[in-house]
This record gives sequence, structure tokens and C-alpha cells, in this order.
Amino acid sequence: MNIEIEAVSPVHIGNGNEISPMEYWLQDAFFRLDLENLIKDEDFEPHLDAFVQGAAETRYIGRYVPSDLLSKHIAYWVPMDPDARSHLASNPIVVKEFVKSAGRVYIPGSSIKGAVFSALCHHVLCDRFQKAGQRETILDCLKNPTDKETYPKFLKFVFDAYRDPEESQGQKGRFFSWIDVEDTTLGSPSEMLKVHLTHVAGAKGARALPIVCETVTPGTRVQLTIQKKPGFRWTLEKLFDFSDAFYRRVLEKMCPKKEAPKGGTLLRLGQGSSAWATSLLLFKESAGIGSDAYRVKPPRTQKALAGGGNLGWVLLRVVPERPVRRFPTASPKPDWEKVGAVEKEMPEKPQTVRVATAVKSKAQETTWWKSAALTWNPGKQELTALHEGKKAFCQGKEKIPDGLHARLFIKRKAVTADVEVEPVGNAFRIVSVIEK
Repeated sequence: MNIEIEAVSPVHIGNGNEISPMEYWLQDAFFRLDLENLIKDEDFEPHLDAFVQGAAETRYIGRYVPSDLLSKHIAYWVPMDPDARSHLASNPIVVKEFVKSAGRVYIPGSSIKGAVFSALCHHVLCDRFQKAGQRETILDCLKNPTDKETYPKFLKFVFDAYRDPEESQGQKGRFFSWIDVEDTTLGSPSEMLKVHLTHVAGAKGARALPIVCETVTPGTRVQLTIQKKPGFRWTLEKLFDFSDAFYRRVLEKMCPKKEAPKGGTLLRLGQGSSAWATSLLLFKESAGIGSDAYRVKPPRTQKALAGGGNLGWVLLRVVPERPVRRFPTASPKPDWEKVGAVEKEMPEKPQTVRVATAVKSKAQETTWWKSAALTWNPGKQELTALHEGKKAFCQGKEKIPDGLHARLFIKRKAVTADVEVEPVGNAFRIVSVIEK
């Protein structure tokens, strides 16, 4: 089944990485630096001592490395929300990175499957709790949450409810395969992401904790497919109904005055989902279970966007055929002349940034990237070219000159070459490579 996912609020799904102030440069956008190539640049050598000292103190790199040098070594750029920009300008802190594949942004299928799993667990427990002989099993699973045998017992109970008795004989064992959810289509960071400031508020006796993160921009639409596995009891349409009902209750508990978005199945993904979406609190409330049987308490803290609003809300829609990905608006290319716009952290006398212009080929259909950085991903069998913050890709080794094979494939090091690329939608494809 073809599915479209639309972000209706900023969504953050992390990959575990934090981007330190040593790794980003603030202008009219958030620029992630390619530190490896920056350090290799001969012009960087005079700034090496200051860089090493700054790394020890986690200082913002824009204070002691010139802007024109940083501008030549950009991995990607992302627009910034004004609150995030203001906070980073006065108080540079780490920025939580959004999950990516080969530098491109996607929403993992596992995140969507996990959100649906929470909703389906809620439906199963509410339904089975009313049936004779099953109430005791559920209560027994809830009473001992730290017991090593409790969680497998709980999973077995839930997955047994997922099974169609007449069709699930081919799937045996604890790990019942019920749906397949692929990762979404890919997009560039500048198209899909925005840097937002959030606060964790509500902790007793503590001020709100600021957290800055890359988030999917509201209005972004990406696609994926969901397939029902043989032996699963319900249709996908029914599964979406269960999910929508659960997450509308979650929204009502978290934001009782907020009107629920319409036009699809509501889900909550990634950070900020809260215990209402990721625990059995709503089931406990529905079933009238006391705290002695289920000791998890309602969340005392909440992660919210600066200025109000929540993270993580998306709408899921069934589409008749796989559509083209859509983004809310084309993010404007950063104005490279607006150096020093972030006042408190930029040098007192900012330098005008000079950006090299790519050389057009005679056909005017392809572009030559001079001295692009090439890297090889053996798992994906994919070649990546990086040039002035832009990336190009191709599959296989056919376009790579023999003289680059040892360094790329054996030593797994980056190399420099002239690369011919052609635009493909919002991305670039490698056409040919010439060894320097």
C-alpha cells in the first residue's frame, strides 16, 4: 500500500549524534561543516592552534576561523527558526542531528512501525481486558515491569492477539512478523529540515532546559509503502483506524485545547512523543487500573517548541499510486553576503564570503565540480561527490578512474577529483570523474 506522510508539526528523529559548536557555522542559515576537508586545507594551518584550543573548550568555530575559509567546507545547510538562531548566537550549544542516509534525510520505517505498535497494543489490551480469563494475564504482566520474564510474556500475549488463527500457522515463535514498513523517500537537508529551539519544561524546581535540534519542516510530504504480512488479523485500513483513534486521545491528553488536524491518520513520531504515546497510561486510565498494578505515572515534563507547539505530529494518508515527494516551499539559498548577521558570535569585522563559481560544460546540461571530495560507501556501493555544500551520487565503481581505486576502496579515504554532474530533480548525479 502506497502511503504519504505529512509533517503537521516539526518532527525530530535523532541518529544519536550531536553537532558541537566546533562543527557548525552560523550565518543566515545553519551550516554543518566538513571538518575533515577543512583541516586538510592549506589555508587552515595558521588557525590550527586556535582550533585545538577551541576544541578543548568546545568553543564556537566562527570566533577564530575566517568566514571565507569556513564557506569553502560546508557539508550541508539548513534554515533556522528565529528562536533557534537567537539562542545559538548568544549561547552556542550542541545541536541534535536528524537521521540521514548518505547525507540525505528520511523518516525511518521503524519509527512509523513503532508508533503504530503502541496504538495497536492499546487496542488489544482494551479489548482483551473485558474478556474472561485474560484480565488476570494482563494484570500479571503489568505488576512486575522489572522482571526479565515480564516483557517477553507481554509481547507473546499481544502478538497472539495479532494473529489470524486460520492464516498464521506459517509464522511461529516469539517474533511474529505483522507488517513491513519501508523507510521514506529521501530529501536534501535544505529542503526537508529546519533548526528549532525546544524546551523541556515542568521539572520541579528547575528552569526549562533548552534543546536545539534539526527537525522536519511542517508541510513536508514524503512517501513509503506499508505491506500487511500473511497471518496478520486486521486489514491495514483497520490498523490505521486504531492508530488514529489512539493518537487523537494522546493529543487530547497533552493539548486539550488544541484542535486535532484532519485529513489522515494521526501519528506521533520521534522526540517529544511523551509517556502518553509510548506507555500504557491511556489503557490504565480506560481500564480503571490502580497505581499498585501499573506504577508508571503521567509525564511531569514536556518537550515543547520555543514559542509554543509540540514536536512529532504527522498525518498518514493512503494514496492510489506512488506520488512525487513534496516540500512546503523551496528553502531560499542562503545569502552569502550577509556575514555577521548573527551578531554576538560572529567576528567583530566579518569578512565578505567569496564563493567559487562552478564551471559549466559546453553542453550546458552538466556541470564540472573542480576539486570535489569523493567518498565511497561499500555497504550501499555508492560514490558521493561533495562540492561547496552540494552532493552528487552514483551507484557502482564504473565511473571511478583506476588511479583512485586503492585509496577509495582499500584505504577507505576521501580523494579529490574533478567531477562532472547533472541535475536530477533536486539532487545531482555523477556523470564522470577525472583524476587530478
